[in-house]
Amino acid sequence: MKFRKNLEPRLGIDMTPMVDIVFLLIIFFMIASTYVKTSGIRVNLPEAVSSDSHPKNDLVISVNENGDIFLDDRKVAMDSLQKLLKEEKIKSGRSALIIKGDRNIRYKSLVLVMDRAKMAGIEKISLATGKRN
Repeated sequence: MKFRKNLEPRLGIDMTPMVDIVFLLIIFFMIASTYVKTSGIRVNLPEAVSSDSHPKNDLVISVNENGDIFLDDRKVAMDSLQKLLKEEKIKSGRSALIIKGDRNIRYKSLVLVMDRAKMAGIEKISLATGKRN
């Protein structure tokens, strides 16, 4: 019994592995994007030229135009803010804080929030701003 040898070289590129990889990447990014945490509090931030992005694992306090305070999207009272910050710092180990204050809030509200954070043991406090073009 004689077998014919296929000595002709393949002229095309097999696209199947590349298509499989592209589909896996699409699935990965679809799943990964569902875990991106963004704040649901609408705050009109002041703008600055030197604005940077903040790390995702920092504590975030938002103060809206009405003076309502939100700690990681939970509405909190000013009186309980220090206690909650201290508990959150111990529980999660996060020691940096970003304050997202509306551009129209009273200066006194911002100072009170910063004061409560310092008394809770938060060492690094940053103020969030929008990027000015």
